[in-house]
Amino acid sequence: MSRADTQAFNELIALLQTAGQQLLNERNQRDDIDLAEGYRHILDLTAIGIDLYLDNDPERPRFSRIVYPWRKMGGDNAHALYDFAPLCGDRDYRITGNKADTCYLAFTTYGGASAEKVDIHVNLNHSQMVFDEDGDFELLLTTQPEGKTGNVIALKPDTHSLIVRQYFHAIEYETEALLLIEPVAGLSPPAPESAASMARRIQSLVSFLKGWFAMSPIPWPDDIAAYNQPCPPFQASASTGHWSTPDNIHSFGFFKLKPDEALILRGTSPDCLYWSCHLWNSCMQTFDFRYFQCALSDQDVELNDDGSWELIIAHSDPGKPNWLETAGHEHGFIYFRWLQVAAMPGAIEAEVVKVPVR
Repeated sequence: MSRADTQAFNELIALLQTAGQQLLNERNQRDDIDLAEGYRHILDLTAIGIDLYLDNDPERPRFSRIVYPWRKMGGDNAHALYDFAPLCGDRDYRITGNKADTCYLAFTTYGGASAEKVDIHVNLNHSQMVFDEDGDFELLLTTQPEGKTGNVIALKPDTHSLIVRQYFHAIEYETEALLLIEPVAGLSPPAPESAASMARRIQSLVSFLKGWFAMSPIPWPDDIAAYNQPCPPFQASASTGHWSTPDNIHSFGFFKLKPDEALILRGTSPDCLYWSCHLWNSCMQTFDFRYFQCALSDQDVELNDDGSWELIIAHSDPGKPNWLETAGHEHGFIYFRWLQVAAMPGAIEAEVVKVPVR
């Protein structure tokens, strides 16, 4: 009889091979950049999944950083940090930490049958929490929240994970939150790895990869009319099937531009804690914001006298404010986020114009 871990490992290898074939046959990737970034996406997801599921343990969880400027997945944000911890729905956990310089700090639990498709269970942000005068806090994740006060999140039997979101107005200068998670009940040291325990870890990794491979890369539309117009803003539901937060309003769309074209986006944002526009590839990864101006936040955008804004997506510098650089991509994905808005943002106007080629 084959070992359980051997079967799980073979399933993982087969899944990676299938994902590679999908890039070539099913995902409608259009050029050399698309394919190269697609393979990078597969490997990035695998590396992230190993850290989140293979090298982590819901009985003894630690916070694992999900994305970095050089390793990305699932709509990362140049102005935010994301940390993950696996959970058991029948255990209690305690999180201690300090809010530090975050303008937004939130804890979101997720559940469902597996990591392949998830539902939002609870979202608790800093405006709903209690901190001491130094910004220190304690948060209890519990199966029995009745009668408990302070910062509390109720766990459901199928709760399986937690993500902590930190947003910043000036991430390069500000201090991130301090975070520690530990089980409330003391645990003995773990036993040596077995075929069954390793199989469970690999199977969790496989479920994670299946969920994200089903969503990305996003196929490029064949209809040219599908490009260069973001959709109306909307709020994520509790059943998006992936890691999202109800505190965000979203708007997105595809862009496709010739060397002598620019896409002008015009709009007005309501009062909110934060908003931004990012450019992604089809794998839902931001372009390389370390070297290109492909992400702008409300702190970066120069407003018009009436409070409206005008963003310009172009291959080269148009000589005007609020330029979003395509970083060598002739097509991509436009993504807007608004966080904790006072009102729903209005529709975004879009216009393609000719520009000098520099």
